[in-house]
Amino acid sequence: LLWQIADKTTNTAMHSFTRSAEIPYADMMIRARKRMGFLKEKLIADLEAAEKIFVLKVGHRHLTLAETDALSRAIRSYGMGQLLCVCPTDSTHPAGHIVPAAPGVFVGYIDFSDQRTEVKRYLVWEVLCWSMLALSDSPYVIAQ
Repeated sequence: LLWQIADKTTNTAMHSFTRSAEIPYADMMIRARKRMGFLKEKLIADLEAAEKIFVLKVGHRHLTLAETDALSRAIRSYGMGQLLCVCPTDSTHPAGHIVPAAPGVFVGYIDFSDQRTEVKRYLVWEVLCWSMLALSDSPYVIAQ
């Protein structure tokens, strides 16, 4: 079994890639706190630099207007960062489609129910990423 790190304040979890038999709980807690602190500082620095497009996968539902507005305010409180939220397709939003939702927040769509092929979903992710880069305020040049 591997240790899993969960942060109750942000409702997030991540793998530790450390076997529970290799390190005692107390030592893992020290490592986890140190790692979470590092990741927090890195995230804040990345948000302030506004050089990356952040991605949030919401594979089981659509975001509400209140949620996209809150995400926009949160990201923009650090700078001019941008976020792509990826939600499941529906009758009005086909796979690969992106719409602006709030300042700095875009919503893209993928058919998460299509379990037949990972390759198909990968290609849609690639379309979303390239489309988001074209829509964004990013200083990077797009070339193929």
